[in-house]
Parts: sequence; structure tokens; C-alpha cells
Amino acid sequence: MSAHELLKFLTLLPRAPAQIGAIAPSSRWLAKAMVEWIPLEKHGLVVELGGGTGAITQAILNRGLHQEQLIVIERLPEFTTLLRRKHPNVRVIEADAFELSSVLASIGITQVHAIISSLPLRNFSCSQIQKLIEEIAQVLVVGGLWTQFGYHLYDRTLVKRREFLNGKFRMIGTKIVWLNLPPARVCTFRRI
Repeated sequence: MSAHELLKFLTLLPRAPAQIGAIAPSSRWLAKAMVEWIPLEKHGLVVELGGGTGAITQAILNRGLHQEQLIVIERLPEFTTLLRRKHPNVRVIEADAFELSSVLASIGITQVHAIISSLPLRNFSCSQIQKLIEEIAQVLVVGGLWTQFGYHLYDRTLVKRREFLNGKFRMIGTKIVWLNLPPARVCTFRRI
């Protein structure tokens, strides 16, 4: 991460702490854990929710996904500008992830193969989390993967509160990434 990206993050943090939901940008170890399950199908699409400074975006591309297969949804205009500058060939859309299906439909996409989310779920109400999960379920193909991280190391909110998943997802993997500030839990779900 460049000094400019870190400065951008630190400048935005006091202005939008609930939207950013972190005290530091994602580490390379967290980014690597987030992209382990990404399918590298030739024509599959991957959506990243909450691109931030682009640590996970870069990890997705480093994993081998072609730039034209990646769509990044970021709500904060400052991060959107940063992401577009860093990755000019990636579709970066300034939008609200809670409107995921309509955002994708506006660019002619109805289904994707994977979703990588850095959204701070602990900052959202139960009804907001449910809406987000419904949006993800609507656009994710059956068998598609959704990876989500959070700072709830022992709570595992989505796993413990299965009503959120509405029988539409099954957890297939979870791990704690200690080399992140703060440490984070990564959970991967398959659309059923």
C-alpha cells in the first residue's frame, strides 16, 4: 500500500467510520485469505463489495482473475476515485451494495459466480444484514461463492444466526487471519 492510499484511508476514517468499519486497511494476509476460494472460470464474474483502498481488489487480480471479470462496488466517492486510478480496466461502480441486484442490472448483469465482501456487517442492523444477504442470493449463481470477513473472531455471527442465511447458503470454510489489524475471521459460503 502506498503512502497516498494510507493517507486517504486515515483521512476518511474519522468522517465515515461506520462505512469503513476498520481501524486500518486490510493486510495482504487478509486479502490473500479472502480470495482463496475465487473460481477462475474463463467467463465467470466476480463482484467485490466495499473495495476501499484496493488491497483485496489487487489480491483478486493477483489470483489470476482477468480485469474484465471483476466488478467493484464502493460507496465512498474518494475510494471509488482511488480504485479507478489504480485499476483503470476494472469496472468500479460508485453505489450502495444494499442495491446490488439493481446496480448490476443497470449494467446488464443478472448473475455472478463469486462475491467478495469487506462490508462491516457488525455496523448494520439485522434487517440491513438480511437485505444484503437477499441481494447477494439474488445475483449469485447456484454453487457460487460468497466470502465475507469480519472482526468477530469467536462470535461468527452469520454462522451462529442461521436465520440470516435463509437456507440459501451453506458455510464451506472459515479461518482466522491473525496478521491483520485487528485480526479478522473469513467465512466462505456456497449458494445452494
